[in-house]
Amino acid sequence: MNLMNCKPKKNILPIILCLLILVSCNNSEEVKDYGKTLDSMEMSISEKIEDEYLETIEEENTEKLLVEQKCIIFFMPTKKEIKKIIEHYGTYNAYDFQQLFADFKALAKSIKSNVKSKGIHSELTTNAVIEIKTNNELFVYKREDTKDLIGVIIYNGYEKPTVKYGMLSNSELTKIIRQNFELKNFENIGYNDSIKAPIENY
Repeated sequence: MNLMNCKPKKNILPIILCLLILVSCNNSEEVKDYGKTLDSMEMSISEKIEDEYLETIEEENTEKLLVEQKCIIFFMPTKKEIKKIIEHYGTYNAYDFQQLFADFKALAKSIKSNVKSKGIHSELTTNAVIEIKTNNELFVYKREDTKDLIGVIIYNGYEKPTVKYGMLSNSELTKIIRQNFELKNFENIGYNDSIKAPIENY
């Protein structure tokens, strides 16, 4: 018997075609359901990261921050602002924002402990308005007037305060402190040079 000459009966072809379509549809639905499950899991994890991190951020002080001496002031968004930022960019980015702000807080803490003995006031604030009383005038900085979410204000006691935006690296901030406060022997603060992630408001 020559198998090459055997042809399926015409009424079998539609049945086979229908079965193939049904199998394909089922697989497609399973893939969609699996994708939805993964999305749901990732969303849940991101939201948990966001909630846990926001608990570490203080709410904004409604009063203005006034400083009347040479200082290094770190500024960042409030808990409410960070929540809006994450909602805007998506909860998938929650971990990235958490890492950025955590690094920034660590940087501020390290600087504060290192410059305290030098007679330099340093702090991290979420105040909307920061005022620095200089010899000639009152320097006023409003966070809402800039797109940059994080940054540092530096006042050496006699020159006009300067503002540096974004996440400064170890070498950058150390150089700025040495130049502004004439601290030639001020050592590196032990922060990662590779980290520099300035972000902007939306």
